[in-house]
Amino acid sequence: MLLDLLTTEEKHAFLDIAVYMVSVDGAIQDNESSELRRLNNELGEDAKSYKSGSYKTAIKLLHGSNQAHKRIILLNLITLSMSDDLYHAEEHSLIEQLLESWAISPKKKTELFRLVYQLKDLREKAKLVINA
Repeated sequence: MLLDLLTTEEKHAFLDIAVYMVSVDGAIQDNESSELRRLNNELGEDAKSYKSGSYKTAIKLLHGSNQAHKRIILLNLITLSMSDDLYHAEEHSLIEQLLESWAISPKKKTELFRLVYQLKDLREKAKLVINA
């Protein structure tokens, strides 16, 4: 969501972090793989020029990004981490590290998580309406 607002460099850094995050806990789950494909599609042409890099380098690069772009990245990482409906300590530890490193306030963290929950609820409601 809103990934089109990022620069090409930020999009590539986001992918480095996203790929690392879903693989940190072992095998990538089907839902995580589907969500990664959806994110790749959202990135459009910039995803096609992506070459895998280090997530640590990506995090350093994103320190220079503005707060709105950091929040977009976090919003999408939180969404990705919850795509398999399982709590993975390693994924959430990485998100917590980014929140602290990028000086995201506890209030903003709560707002980002609330948005993700609202999006998940909306998708479920849409499924119910469509399938009823």
